[in-house]
Amino acid sequence: MNKSNIDEKINFFLSKYKSIVEIDKDFYNQENIALPNKFAFNNLKKTLKYLLINNIIPYKISPSVEEGICIVLKNKNKKLHFEIYNDGDMGYIIEDYINKKIISNKDFNSIKDAIHDIVKFKKMK
Repeated sequence: MNKSNIDEKINFFLSKYKSIVEIDKDFYNQENIALPNKFAFNNLKKTLKYLLINNIIPYKISPSVEEGICIVLKNKNKKLHFEIYNDGDMGYIIEDYINKKIISNKDFNSIKDAIHDIVKFKKMK
């Protein structure tokens, strides 16, 4: 995937994400949950870039009830929920959604470290 394709896809996902935030804004305000801040949004852009460079397409991107952004990826019967929090923390949970069990969870300090694990998740058999 070349740079202009990556930029187009990033803009596509960011546009979809912004429309979801707008739709869900009332719910988050009613529940007193902070919407994603600029810090989380900037980390979303960086994360999308690294995902797309590795040819990984998110299944879903949405605000997180944990106050940040959640990116969901699928691999067969598993989902990885990668959360980018407003305070700068990041982490994921991998679940087997058919058997309803958590397989793994991990916290990260850098997007590059998280991407390394996400790439491994996408290659899981």
